[in-house]
Amino acid sequence: MFKFNHRQSRPITSKLLDNLEQGVYDKDNMIRDLLNWLSEDEVKDFARRNDYLPNAGDDDFVLVDDDEENPDIDLAGGLSAINEQDPL
Repeated sequence: MFKFNHRQSRPITSKLLDNLEQGVYDKDNMIRDLLNWLSEDEVKDFARRNDYLPNAGDDDFVLVDDDEENPDIDLAGGLSAINEQDPL
């Protein structure tokens, strides 16, 4: 009978999990890094399949861009600074 060896098939994953359990890595940082690494579609699939956000991606789940109403407001000064420059 075939026996599946998770450690052999996913050695990097196994090493990361071992180190995480031993306290080598900060769990919050690893979670943040993994979520930032994944595409938005991958995060949505993950959230749905694991019931973190079962309705993620549905029509009632809308992201709002607060700066959409007034594009001249840029907290970093980027767009406002560009608008204030003299034309070439």
